[in-house]
Amino acid sequence: MGKGAMGGGAMGGGVSKDFTAEVNSLNKRLAALEGGGGLAASSGGRALMNSSMSFNEHGDMVNMSLARTASGRVGIGHKDGMNFELAARRVEDLPAFDTAFQRGDNASEGGKPWKVIDCHLHLMDFLQKSEGTYSMMAANNHANVSKSVVFGMPCCKKWEQQEPEAPLYYQDDNSDCYVYHYADQMVADGWQGLPEQYRSRFAPCFASFNPTDKFAIQHVMRMHNKYPGMWRSVGEVMCRHDDLTTMLQDKECPTANHPGLKPIYEFCVENDMPVIIHHNSTQMMEEDGTWEYLWEVEDVLQAYPTLKFVWAHCGVSRRISEPDHHKMCDAMLRKYPNLYLDMSWVVWEDVICGPDGYPKQEWLQVIERHQDNCLIGSDTVGQFEGKLHKEITKYYKLLDRLSTTAAQKVGYGNCDRIFFQQTLAAPSLDDVAKKYPRITPTLDAERLIDKEGKFLHIGKY
Repeated sequence: MGKGAMGGGAMGGGVSKDFTAEVNSLNKRLAALEGGGGLAASSGGRALMNSSMSFNEHGDMVNMSLARTASGRVGIGHKDGMNFELAARRVEDLPAFDTAFQRGDNASEGGKPWKVIDCHLHLMDFLQKSEGTYSMMAANNHANVSKSVVFGMPCCKKWEQQEPEAPLYYQDDNSDCYVYHYADQMVADGWQGLPEQYRSRFAPCFASFNPTDKFAIQHVMRMHNKYPGMWRSVGEVMCRHDDLTTMLQDKECPTANHPGLKPIYEFCVENDMPVIIHHNSTQMMEEDGTWEYLWEVEDVLQAYPTLKFVWAHCGVSRRISEPDHHKMCDAMLRKYPNLYLDMSWVVWEDVICGPDGYPKQEWLQVIERHQDNCLIGSDTVGQFEGKLHKEITKYYKLLDRLSTTAAQKVGYGNCDRIFFQQTLAAPSLDDVAKKYPRITPTLDAERLIDKEGKFLHIGKY
């Protein structure tokens, strides 16, 4: 989501055919707002427009018009203007997952699609913006994702006064990030805005607290007591995390073994609830065969041997790994049976796979050996349609090369067992869904226009 990936260019002279397709079907991702002619540019060469929308009682967009600044409405490909009647983006109208599972474009090299669970999905991004639950479910269907472990984003990026452009990602500039406690409530609202029959596909998680605050357990208890039975995990807790670590406002380094997290681990053990921790295994840009921060993770695993500890990205962040990372992971999994490896984000491309894009043989051996403790995830952040599919189907190269039993566990079974199966403290999600009535969506669903670096309001969730 960084600026470099978006190109940062202006709209140019008009609205593209991709935008027309988006307006007409609302099932295709908006690729760009450029080229095509028809939408006059304002002074300065950037097309300015206003959007007018109406919604049904569920917050789904049913009507939209675009307006050119100071010149009235503007239609796609026309100068005299027009309205666009849109089919409502209703979750109930999405095809059933079993139907989506038959999609031919999801076939692996072995000739069949893999049914998977996404262990790592952020409903919101670092600005607390989201494409919404409709887009999330549509993208899941497209990628054969039957269920997802969903959490918010515990950090929010600050837009500082000296920065002329608004940041879109935490690495866009050097401004701070701050803990955004409301993110957990947004996850709860998004989940409650879904119809009952769809909620069991999502395991909501919460972690919008400061991990260096010994009062953090109070936030955990408040959210747990407000929504008993709904939360399936604490996470993703942001501890050591490349540049993000130094951007947190109080500057105290969050570590996995920080005293502020100890009562939260005890809470998780008591409630048989997993915890998802992002914690670097070593320093940035240092490949010396040592893992400087590994002992902080081991402190937790030794102190809480029954804690289900999900290590996000296998302890890897950008510019953080060692050549023998697979050996370290193998040793940790042998030593700590309560440790689980989440293989999402950069660990896949930068560490697990070789230059040819396929998983290295040494990693295949580690994953096959520890097939009960490895998970896959997309780590999509707030934007789903057109993005989640490739972040899931890339794992087919792994699943195709594991034994059938291992592939089913890594792709589906492990995540289902840890986050979705009923325990004494976590009742069936189907039962929990009936406990909470559906609420009217109030959160804005916004689609990021990549090449423009701006968001298009597409409804409510």
